[in-house]
Amino acid sequence: TADTKKFSMVAYDTLGNKVMYDFYFTKTSVAATPPPAPPAVNSSWEVAIFRNANAATGGTTSFPYSAGGAVGTTTLDFDANGKITNSTGSVNIADTVTGQSINMDLSGFTQLGAAFAGTGTPNGQAASPVKDVTIDGDGIVYAKYEDGTNKPLYRIPLANVASPDKLTLQSGNVYSANGQSGVTVTGFPQTNGLGTIKSGALEGSNVDLAGELTEMIESQRSYTANSKVFQTGSDIMDVLVNLKR
Repeated sequence: TADTKKFSMVAYDTLGNKVMYDFYFTKTSVAATPPPAPPAVNSSWEVAIFRNANAATGGTTSFPYSAGGAVGTTTLDFDANGKITNSTGSVNIADTVTGQSINMDLSGFTQLGAAFAGTGTPNGQAASPVKDVTIDGDGIVYAKYEDGTNKPLYRIPLANVASPDKLTLQSGNVYSANGQSGVTVTGFPQTNGLGTIKSGALEGSNVDLAGELTEMIESQRSYTANSKVFQTGSDIMDVLVNLKR
């Protein structure tokens, strides 16, 4: 009877749903003992990958699938040191149910004198809603998902204008460059002499509040004094008109 081993791992389809795959390793050849010379291939294993949801109910316990139901097959050859010799150990899965192609990397398998064990690490994840959006100092916009993962979505560029006071004011607190504003240098934060982005910060005033308040009071006093002058002049004119009468 062929020596067959099995382990399973989870992958994710295009909608983020879990898909379980079963990997069956069947030893197909073993080097002669003792060999006349160290063989290039110490043993070979046939790897058949099946979709767990398609398991045949009438199969045997060790191999509950029909012979033609594999979504991917490959052969792994190991040398006397337990290293793969024939390939990089990768196999492509063509899953007709999900309609996607998955590359399985089996290059980490080794053959040792120990009990069979297999583990897998998927590079996808289940569907998760976006919890928050953050922006770092380099201008990279991240979507933060509820499962704790962060995904970069966009990078915000910056611009340095030679004469920012010459920019054309647009509606909505927006400015546009023109012929008088000079050369505009664009780039990402911390490049081309540009600064960084501080997310969530409000723009502060660049003037002295005490000085501006003093000038405002002086302007108000000047307005009050001038209004008194106009009122006094008006009163004098009224007196002159009454004298004439």
